[in-house]
Amino acid sequence: MHRIRLIGREVAVVARDDVVATLRSTLGLGALLLYAGMNVALAVPSLTVADMLREQFAGADGAQRVAVSVASRGVWLGLYEFLTGSAEASRAMADIPVQAVLTFWAAALFAPLLCVLVSYDAVATDVQSGRLRFLAVRCRRSSLVLGRWLGRSALVVAVVLVVTMGVYALIVTRGEDLGPGAWRDFVRYALLAAAVAPCWVAVGVLASSLASTPRGGLILSLLFVVVLAIAGATEAAGPASPTWYKALLYAPSTWPRGVAAYAGFATIFVSLAALRLTRRDI
Repeated sequence: MHRIRLIGREVAVVARDDVVATLRSTLGLGALLLYAGMNVALAVPSLTVADMLREQFAGADGAQRVAVSVASRGVWLGLYEFLTGSAEASRAMADIPVQAVLTFWAAALFAPLLCVLVSYDAVATDVQSGRLRFLAVRCRRSSLVLGRWLGRSALVVAVVLVVTMGVYALIVTRGEDLGPGAWRDFVRYALLAAAVAPCWVAVGVLASSLASTPRGGLILSLLFVVVLAIAGATEAAGPASPTWYKALLYAPSTWPRGVAAYAGFATIFVSLAALRLTRRDI
């Protein structure tokens, strides 16, 4: 029990110091701002299109409005079926505002890039500078990896939550009629996007533990993301990639399996990073 407390204390100290160091990093802050900008940049055009459609059908009579509503519903259900790959899952999403789904789609699309830019130097910088020798005396190498992963995951999760709900606030202030209780759907999708982030941070930490320089960690991280994306698009290697399970995070009926899959991949990647650093000659 005492050993568990000691490891927990080591991990907490490493995570706290790592969050502070990342926030002081120019690249780290730039990555966070870039993520926020990309999400807003994707949201603004959709709001502009919505404004144009409102103006176009402002003078429509009742029959025309019903026809437009039915056509729009068919378009959104078609979009949901494309995202989930299942007609049954898309029907289960019928009451979810499309804005919430598209906001999650943007977060899931851009979050891996944010995670890579925040985590690629988690270990490689200390390896290159030789600082890892001194850190290894003060705490276990596995605690160092776990603390760096937890600290940067917490930072990314906080940013994903704030940006997603910020997009919701932007949509509401622009006068979009999302229906009652729509904020709950945005909160749910914000939490789902946040649940994906630790997996991709773990990919960056794993790449950083394999590289000898931060630049090598960045290149390897981006390579891992590309390889996993390609693997997820193939039927044979699909289940071996986190991207293969992204569709499970769109429909409420499949959320638990999707979150469990990403948690499992995060555990595997962090464990491999800890094993690599533990056996690494420093």
